[in-house]
Amino acid sequence: MLDQFSDEYFATLGMKVYKKLVYVFPPRSKDAIAVNMVLWDIMGDGEYGESMRDIYLHGAAGIMAVADVTRPDTIPPLSRWVNPALQMLGDVPVQIILNKWDAGEAVYAREMGRGIAKKHVAPCYLTSALKGDNVERAFLDLAQRILAQAQVAARPLSEDKMLEVLVGSIGETRTLEDLSAEFGLPANHAEPRIRNLVRSGYLALKDVDIAPDGCPVMTYTATGKLAKKSD
Repeated sequence: MLDQFSDEYFATLGMKVYKKLVYVFPPRSKDAIAVNMVLWDIMGDGEYGESMRDIYLHGAAGIMAVADVTRPDTIPPLSRWVNPALQMLGDVPVQIILNKWDAGEAVYAREMGRGIAKKHVAPCYLTSALKGDNVERAFLDLAQRILAQAQVAARPLSEDKMLEVLVGSIGETRTLEDLSAEFGLPANHAEPRIRNLVRSGYLALKDVDIAPDGCPVMTYTATGKLAKKSD
């Protein structure tokens, strides 16, 4: 949050609130939009009761679920937070963050994190708070996805038009960049629509991989439901 690292560890008790300002450049625009992110850092054990959880989550526009790859036991509880949060908030963007990646090759933790990310149709980042790797990138990506979600809601695009494009690629693997190009949309505008197609069953999230730089690579494939619709 402060672009600095402290080797002193203090467990979050209850909740802390931070602010972070990021600048997002909308597609086809030379002017940046200032996004003032208010982040509620809530303790991760989830044992303080449903009523308090709902108070903390109320009105959230996105979720950044963070685990420690040096402690694989911190990864399964992410779903215990994300599932009720999405039930309460609806379809808001989710980021899965696997922190302390600089501490060593935690293959088991990485695979568990990818599994949770796939379940929630969410990107998975490897970060290092110590070195700063992908921290700013993950925040910027979440801000872009939140902004795109609002813009998509304000300017919906016919799902039928996207399905017509997908018919020609049934059975083929497509990245987010591939699909956005085929839809004729910027990637950040295509992403929330792709999530809707996954949830409606026309697209399947084939895999959530992580590139060598720790950034997510998500691939999709059209499903049999789309094939039946095209018939």
